[in-house]
Amino acid sequence: MDGWSRSSRAAGEISDPVRSPFGFHVIHVTEKVDEVTQPFEQVSAAIENTLKQEQSLARVNALARAVAAEADSPEALESAAMARGYLMQESGFAAQGEPILGLGLAPQVSAEAFGPIPSPAGPAFVTVTEVQDPYIPELDEVRDQVQEDVIRKKALTLARERATETLATLREAEDFVAAAEAAELSVGSSELVARGASLPQVGFSPELEMVAFDMQPGAVSDVVQAGNSVAIVHLAERQEATADDLTENRDTIRDELTAQRQNQFFTAYLDQVKQRLEITINQAVLDLALGQA
Repeated sequence: MDGWSRSSRAAGEISDPVRSPFGFHVIHVTEKVDEVTQPFEQVSAAIENTLKQEQSLARVNALARAVAAEADSPEALESAAMARGYLMQESGFAAQGEPILGLGLAPQVSAEAFGPIPSPAGPAFVTVTEVQDPYIPELDEVRDQVQEDVIRKKALTLARERATETLATLREAEDFVAAAEAAELSVGSSELVARGASLPQVGFSPELEMVAFDMQPGAVSDVVQAGNSVAIVHLAERQEATADDLTENRDTIRDELTAQRQNQFFTAYLDQVKQRLEITINQAVLDLALGQA
């Protein structure tokens, strides 16, 4: 798609087959809009906002470096944080990959011990206050979790067995819904859905989506595991995209492609502007100012 879109095809031309993650496509160019260079006055506000964001990030990074220079122990970290008005938080024990108090899921933080570490919540400083060696917990500590896991796995196994036993009957039935209800299975139906949409009873399921979009009307799938449930898909109707659909959504598609090209242009334009600007940062003065804030 990208390689084709950069070519010089004119309106009315038809492309060769093009492959994408969704399959093969043949593209008909109905309209072509030439690229334009926007005047500086039209993009100056956006450039200013971007530069302000970059300056804010630079200030945050400078503050992080100043704290890191002082935080060589748990006590020093607390002193450096309090001097700047920040709150110290103790997360408690957290295994690798688990959420951390105040930061959420932050794998970068889990992998480090000291120093500013990027995280979704901003630069983080971590100091190890205690280490807990791996151990096998007592049954009383994990009894409820073990019980829930056992019940869930048994329920999933029973559901799969029951669905497999019923599959042949469902495939032979003239009325799929009636046969499923007679077998006391939970039945959910939907209107026409696109890829990525939520499916009845199970929500979003890549496994079910892959099976359903490869089926023909009237077909019944094998038993498919979707998360903590199993399902059998009956495809009642399939509607292929048509030229009318393309015409109806042409404005939306054009706007999305135009916005994408504008973003690409703006990024390249901003890079050129930065190269023409002379920016001097006195890092020592900036660190000192942030350290006194």
